[in-house]
Amino acid sequence: ALEEDEWLVKGKDGKVKVVKDKDKKKKTKGEGGGASEHSTNSSANIAPLPPSSATTPADVPERQKVSPVPTVREPSPQAPTPSVRPTSPVLAAAPAGSKPLLRVRQVVPPEEIKRQEHEDSRKKELEKVKGGWKEGLFKQTMMEGHKSAISCLFISGSCLLSGGFDGILKQWDLTSGDMVRSLGGHTSAVRGVWADQDIFYSGSEDCLIVLWDAKSGKQHRTINCFTPIRAMAGDASAGLLYTGHSDRSLRAYQTGEEGKDEEVFKLKAAHAAAFTGLQLVPGSQGHLLITTDEAGECVLWDLGDGSHMVPSPIWRCTHANEEIARTACWLPLDRTSAQSGAEGTLMVGYDPSEIQAWTFPNDVDSYEPRNLSVEGAGFPDEEMRACLAICHDEKLMVSASTQPDGAGNLVVRLLATEEILYTVAPEDMEAAASMAVKDKYVVFGGLDGWITLLEALEPSKV
Repeated sequence: ALEEDEWLVKGKDGKVKVVKDKDKKKKTKGEGGGASEHSTNSSANIAPLPPSSATTPADVPERQKVSPVPTVREPSPQAPTPSVRPTSPVLAAAPAGSKPLLRVRQVVPPEEIKRQEHEDSRKKELEKVKGGWKEGLFKQTMMEGHKSAISCLFISGSCLLSGGFDGILKQWDLTSGDMVRSLGGHTSAVRGVWADQDIFYSGSEDCLIVLWDAKSGKQHRTINCFTPIRAMAGDASAGLLYTGHSDRSLRAYQTGEEGKDEEVFKLKAAHAAAFTGLQLVPGSQGHLLITTDEAGECVLWDLGDGSHMVPSPIWRCTHANEEIARTACWLPLDRTSAQSGAEGTLMVGYDPSEIQAWTFPNDVDSYEPRNLSVEGAGFPDEEMRACLAICHDEKLMVSASTQPDGAGNLVVRLLATEEILYTVAPEDMEAAASMAVKDKYVVFGGLDGWITLLEALEPSKV
């Protein structure tokens, strides 16, 4: 250790030596008051300069005892303090002297949220259902129509058209239930009927399309398709009549008295089997065409802008467990716009047992439809013998089926939730072979030739 008056001084030769105060004063005085190599501070306890790295123990006198000089390091940059996101306090304020209360956030189960959303949607849609449709209040009228099964029905205003396997076309007044006239211009089963303004159209398995004057009942003209007609639907805005045939072809013909007899287009192999149904979707819902066949296939077609262009298939749906697709209807995703295109739900009625629903484009990859046949209907699967017709009126879907005892019934579903609102079993109604729904009317054509007319009533009139 150095004495109080001793200092370590590094000379010009690089050597460190011990000097005392008096020696240093002499040196400073001998240099004529020149500046010293190092300024002094009598109060310092640490040498201001560390020994040179070149200095070795041999360079230091034996009597020297040097204490190590502490190394002064630059302060290392501190790591940035991680920012802490303020959170709401977990503990609620508690009275003095008591334990703090834990604030628990209530979590609503997803099932409860889904159930509430379903209920809200149901109430909202039910408010749009008017008259007897909401409560299932109907007036029933039975009309003896044809000698054999009724194959097709069409409602136009207060007029009802029916076609039967007896080859007869009949006109009815829906308000009274009376028959207006019977028209016998076919030699085989009438498979399709349609009306536009003052002209009735009928298509038959005798290969003929007949145009009738609605006022007089006289024939305007006849179109020979040269192959049996199995289904038919008309588009008044485009002036086209679409037909599906037993040879699997899909065709279109011009409507009106002055229309040409040649087809506008013909798709030879539109299906894998003979047609069973053809349904036109209104232009306000996308301008689509739905066709079904005896092989269980249902096809959704794009009609484009409704002009005379050849339709193109959008979706093809088949169900392995069902052999015959009887009929179908389309519920677009956006019912207020024609821009929804091919996004929506396609509901298909199969014979003998099921109603299947495909939602596009969600179910395209899996091709797994939802079975709407029996849930909530009040009878098990094995007791259903026929789901022969599906139609929809505004917010509802109506289906007809046959029970084991041969009686027919009516099932009404709310389209928004696909739930059954109620089931109606009309008195004396036999198995339904055809059905038509429009406005407040539901009409069933039975296998026995009778027509069952149901009219939805206002609750105040019941």
